[in-house]
Amino acid sequence: YNEYKSYLRPMSLRRLFSTLCPTPGPTVGVLGAVMWRGQPRPGVEQGPASLRSAQLIPQLRQYAPRIRDLGDHVAEDVGGDGGRGRLKHPLTVGKSNRDLCERVARHLQDHDMMITLGGDHSVAIGTVLGHCKAAGKPPAVIWVDAHADINTPRTTPSGNFHGTPVSFLLKEYENETRAVEGFDWIRPCLGAGDLAFIGLRDVDPPEKEIIEKLGLSAYYMEDVQEYGIDEVLRRCLERLDPNNSRSLHLSFDIDGLDPTLAPATGTPVTDGLSKSQGEYICESLFQTGRLRGVDLVEVNPSLSDRQGVKATISSAIAILEHCVGRTSHL
Repeated sequence: YNEYKSYLRPMSLRRLFSTLCPTPGPTVGVLGAVMWRGQPRPGVEQGPASLRSAQLIPQLRQYAPRIRDLGDHVAEDVGGDGGRGRLKHPLTVGKSNRDLCERVARHLQDHDMMITLGGDHSVAIGTVLGHCKAAGKPPAVIWVDAHADINTPRTTPSGNFHGTPVSFLLKEYENETRAVEGFDWIRPCLGAGDLAFIGLRDVDPPEKEIIEKLGLSAYYMEDVQEYGIDEVLRRCLERLDPNNSRSLHLSFDIDGLDPTLAPATGTPVTDGLSKSQGEYICESLFQTGRLRGVDLVEVNPSLSDRQGVKATISSAIAILEHCVGRTSHL
């Protein structure tokens, strides 16, 4: 026994049991969210199609046999949507997210997990609210991103919705966000204790003020390097889900990864997460058995050369594989 003990030790009891007694795995729905009006650079609407063309569904099926492609939710431009405030295209983004919220909520009644392929990150307004509606209570949200995306309608410097979705999800800003044209329907479901950021690198001064004011869990890349990704994720879950009982939602912007791994995206920032760090987050959340919502957003195949697009899509597919059962790090 002693001779082989070192080989046996790395495999956890969970992995040993799953190897000896495999189960069919969760039912997983995959929905494309063809949204581009939350940011100014064309091509991000091609994200779902580019991932499917790279055989995303067959590759996920290796780890989640009960997977179903649910097609696309396509954002349609609303006439006269020039925007009358600081935010651009509010009617289009508002209507699309209202419909997406309903669709995600409906699909979660029939699936253990919903994966939404963006599209820009404004789609997370609809996916998180849909998750909340299906569950009847707010999920614990892990937001992996180079950016905090928490500017409010008043603080946004660009007017682009993909820099604001978190504020539209927070109860603390309901009066402000519901006043935006096209968003009178919104009912934010998250409080400050329901959200944690991982991988931050480019955060606007007003966003930093909001994070500090609300006391949000926010881990910058400096924290990841200092504490390690395992400790950062442990701290996030300890705060958001101390009793290990909550439904989990992962909103993963591909620019959370280092640009060498994912150059085909609209707002890349250097010194991001490594591939193994990103995969570790996904794998760990899947292993809880409570990961019900996943967003993979901001893949833009028009913003890099052929090799860059190939690298970005490969990284995105690997991230999603670890969300549905692929194990490499635990």
